[in-house]
Amino acid sequence: MKKLAKDLAGLIGISRKETNLDTLTAALAEGREQIEAATRDREAAEVAYRDRILDATPAELEKLQAAKARATVDLDRAEALVAALTSRIAYVRDDQEQAGRRSRYQNAQALAQAAQQALAQDYLDIARRVHALLRTVAEAEAAVLEANAELPDGAVAIRSPERAVRDAARLPLDMSTAEVELWRTVGNIEPLPEADQCRVRASRGSHDHGTLDRDGRDIPCVRVTYRRDVVLYDDAGQSLPPLAAGIRLPALYAGTAAFWSPAEKGERSPAETLANIAVVEPASAPSWRKPAAEPIPHRFTYWPVSTPPDPDHPVGSLALDAA
Repeated sequence: MKKLAKDLAGLIGISRKETNLDTLTAALAEGREQIEAATRDREAAEVAYRDRILDATPAELEKLQAAKARATVDLDRAEALVAALTSRIAYVRDDQEQAGRRSRYQNAQALAQAAQQALAQDYLDIARRVHALLRTVAEAEAAVLEANAELPDGAVAIRSPERAVRDAARLPLDMSTAEVELWRTVGNIEPLPEADQCRVRASRGSHDHGTLDRDGRDIPCVRVTYRRDVVLYDDAGQSLPPLAAGIRLPALYAGTAAFWSPAEKGERSPAETLANIAVVEPASAPSWRKPAAEPIPHRFTYWPVSTPPDPDHPVGSLALDAA
């Protein structure tokens, strides 16, 4: 029983101060073992008492009864210890869960604050720069259309600046491969030009050897098999809608005008785009939308229908806070 008391003393300390779940779980398993041991001791003491109840002297029975009582106390303490360890484990798990929630909450607060600062500081600058870019492109497109409408003598039409940058002409669509026999001069790797291929005369009785008459000199040639890769292009190319038709720059603050909104249907011409791009003034948060330090709830006052309201003596008034 001394070992049990010593173990219980150590486990009691763990049940009150330990925060490591692995240690607590191991202590709980040991505490359950202590319950089993204390239960066996309690049953043994009960059996010893009953077996000697008729034969033992009163003094001996008192000792047996005292041993049974101690065994009962040890069992009660072991059960109380297991209950304390179970409660401690639940507390530590809840504390760790709350710590995780606090960490996620603080991280979300930091991210929200950073996002608010980025919106307030960066979006206005980005929106103004994109707005200025749209204006620059629209001005250039309008000028190009006007110049191309009345070109000077000998001048070539100016290409749309946006199309020149964004369009993709002659994109490769497919490639075919074939083996072809072509002539080349002896000692050379590259085949002869297409115009010279038909001028080579094959040697008598030979398929792979011949001569090319070049400026009165016969140049020996050989016929070699080459692999010809032919790339097929999309002559139509690909084009994208104008940026002004795809970009939408909403207002940063409620109640203020958007920086730019595309046409609801179709595309605006460069002149129409210029006409719809207004000069963007520096925007700041309207004073009416800046929140107070603490939200002020709405208050409603109800008056009896039969009694006119008396500001000095509000009879039966009721104030409700609207969430």
